[in-house]
Parts: sequence; C-alpha cells; structure tokens
Amino acid sequence: MKGNMIRRFTLLFTAIILFTSGYAQQDPQYSFNMFNHMSINPGFAGSNGAICANGIYRKQWMGFEGAPTTIVFNAHMPIKSISSGAGISVLKDEQGFEKSVNLKLSYAYRLNLDDAGTLGIGLSFGFLNRAIDGEWKTFDFLVDNNNDPYSDPAVPLAESHFAFDMDFGLFYKVNLNDNLLYAGLSTSHLTEPKLKFTNGKVPYSARHYYLTAGYYYTLPEEQWELRPSFMIKSDGVTNAYDLNVNLIYEKKYWVGVTYRMNESVDFLAGVQLPMNLIIAVAYDYNINKFRYYNNGSIEIMAQYCFNVSSDKGPSRNKSVRFL
Repeated sequence: MKGNMIRRFTLLFTAIILFTSGYAQQDPQYSFNMFNHMSINPGFAGSNGAICANGIYRKQWMGFEGAPTTIVFNAHMPIKSISSGAGISVLKDEQGFEKSVNLKLSYAYRLNLDDAGTLGIGLSFGFLNRAIDGEWKTFDFLVDNNNDPYSDPAVPLAESHFAFDMDFGLFYKVNLNDNLLYAGLSTSHLTEPKLKFTNGKVPYSARHYYLTAGYYYTLPEEQWELRPSFMIKSDGVTNAYDLNVNLIYEKKYWVGVTYRMNESVDFLAGVQLPMNLIIAVAYDYNINKFRYYNNGSIEIMAQYCFNVSSDKGPSRNKSVRFL
C-alpha cells in the first residue's frame, strides 16, 4: 500500500512539473518556504500534532524604490477528537502603490493511511483586500484651461476593494525508515476574486498552483541531518522553481541554500533557542541583470510550537519542527 501511494504522488508531481515552465509572480515569494506551508496549503493545518505559530518578514530588492515588503503570520493546531486541524493565516503585502491584505481561516481533515502516512485535505476561506493609493506627479506645463494638472483616465485614483477568497490543498507525509517524506499540492485564489478598480485594469487575482516536497534524511553521523526540498509555483502562464537543501546539526543549528531558477541564490541560517523558539534569517542574492539595481533581499522568520496535554498541561517540543 505504501509503495502504491508513493508511486501515485510521484506520477502526479511529474505530470505537473512537465506541464509548467517559466516564472510566476503575483502572490508573494519567500525564502523560508519550508516554514510557510500554512500560507499556501490549508491541508497542512494540524499536521505537526502541536500548536504552532510563525511569522515572516521579507524586504525584497533592498534599495529599489517601491519594491515588495511582505509580512505574514500563521498559526495552526490539531483537533485530534475529529481527526482534523485548524489554522489562520494573515498576509500583508506592499509593492509600489499597491497594498494587499489577505486573511484566511483554514480547516483540514486528516486521513490516516496507516503505514502509508497521513493525508490532509484542506479548505480555507477569507477575504482579500487590495488598495491603490499613489502620489501621481505631472510636469508644471501640463495644465488645463483652469490651470489644474491634466488627469489621465488610465491612472487609478485612491481605491480599496474587498473580495471573498478561497484556497484548497492536499498535504501528505509519511515516515520511511525513520526518515520523513512530505509533499503538498494546493491552489490559492480558487475563486479568482474580482477586484476591478474604477480606472485601473486589475480584474482579478489569478489562481496560483503550488507543488512542494521535502525529505528528512539522517546521515550516518546521527547528529547531522540533510533536508532537501523543492517548490514549484505557477499561475498557469508563468512559473517559479525553488530548490533547497538544509543541513541540521543536533536538531538545533542549521544552514541552507536555495536556488531560485533564473533569479537568485538564497543563503539561510537558523537556530533553535530555549523554549523551542526558532529564529532564522535568509539573504537572497540576485543572479540575473536585476542585481545591478538592488542590494538583494532579506527575510527574517520566527516560529514557536508547543504540545498541549489534557493530563499534564502544556509541554514544549524537544525537537525542531521544520514543517
């Protein structure tokens, strides 16, 4: 049964990889994708078996005016009595004159596949708010008969719109000889919420598709662990590919590197502090021509997990939770 399940996922992932090629950028991008499943996949909710919360701050393309700044907060927990999980994700993204806020509540049903692992089937519901508020400037000699600056009907005024938003996701994980394999398949903006502005052309938020997978492999020297992973993001037209590997020492200290195809090489480092608090930082170095116009991107992440037992009260984890 385990072999058939793995083969099915492999065939599914291969089909999607063959279908996609290029680069996608409407939803924000992250360097800490391995910590950010809740933002893109509601099927992940409750998969850690603990209450977990994390936050990410990303400043992209430092030194470039109007470049994206992203803040995201996620929290989720298992509901063991009904084999489920629940979570929340709040995202704030600013780029140029555009500001977006996305709030989602997630629910996942966790299907136990015995020796073949568990499969989370999730939905999230919420709202998407997008606002445009620009400081438009014209030359002094461009005035009308009333000595007022000309207005361009193609330039949107200050506006803000809300729309219902919905995501769907599958998240699978299984232990293979004491090593962990996980894989996720999800889509955001399932209903392609319409956010049409009066004068601008912003008709909808495109549906995005995400494919993620990773493997935890304990090296012969058991204090060392290798964790390769990848993510493919697509809006159906253009795509992005992230290939990552992290090296962990004694489940406490780790370094990693990510290659984002045709865009950047990302360097990651983190540590688990007392009380199971994980702090990490990443720096992205552009490898395309855009590197001449910015100082790279920086991302900071913090995560905290703890178990809740009805018999013993709250108790903290004793291992790093990278999912």
